[in-house]
Amino acid sequence: MAAPEVILGYTPHTEDGYYAKNNQFQNSGPKGFIEFKALENQDLYVRVDLPGVASNAVSFFTDPQKKVVFFSGEAPKDSEHEQGSRTYFGITGLICNCCEISGINATMKDGVLRMVLSKVKKIQGDAACSAERPSLSSTILQEAGPQGGTGPVIEPNPFVVRGQKGAFEGKASKKGGLFARVDMPGVSPEDANAFFKDGEIRFIGTGYKVSEHDESGRTYLGSIVPVLPTKRIMPSKLEYTMKDGVLRIIIPPI
Repeated sequence: MAAPEVILGYTPHTEDGYYAKNNQFQNSGPKGFIEFKALENQDLYVRVDLPGVASNAVSFFTDPQKKVVFFSGEAPKDSEHEQGSRTYFGITGLICNCCEISGINATMKDGVLRMVLSKVKKIQGDAACSAERPSLSSTILQEAGPQGGTGPVIEPNPFVVRGQKGAFEGKASKKGGLFARVDMPGVSPEDANAFFKDGEIRFIGTGYKVSEHDESGRTYLGSIVPVLPTKRIMPSKLEYTMKDGVLRIIIPPI
């Protein structure tokens, strides 16, 4: 039996393009792979999307000068149908000369790394300092501002240094079934759903505001359309898992 091909169906967008250039399925909430926020106490809040990375698979540390924070994570190949694992690496921190990082309070949940960077002044003065270092990807070796915004082209995740950089991977299995991987960072397992309707595999996910410093939660929705007639697959056998901000959908062949 010929294996069905997979094409990407409906994805949220506006007249100006996709709602969020970092993920074609996001349709509300903060945009971008990374988010910065200066807190009232002059600490810095940083949110980074690392879909597929578990809480025990992320690491971070400061440089000897206590100016920057290096972070990395490993997202394993969780299905035999996936192309492979993913490795993340990035840098954030301070650009001012008056302060140094004194502590990092970090959490990793549902594929999202959240860090509060505490800092102290080395040079005394009355002026408050809330300077921050934009994201730095080891692959481009230059400073870049936070990714985000609305537009017609989806941007690759700048923190992926090995593996798939896109939010979607879809393919037919060798025996004729379907497999799809969809990144939905911030979505917990109980807040994702996938189902078959009108010849499409539809999926939705809601990521709620976890930290008091988050701007808001995020929502995702989209669909996958098999090219061949749906009678070649078994919609009633649709299975999905949601783990570490990644939705995986499998439909076995007849």
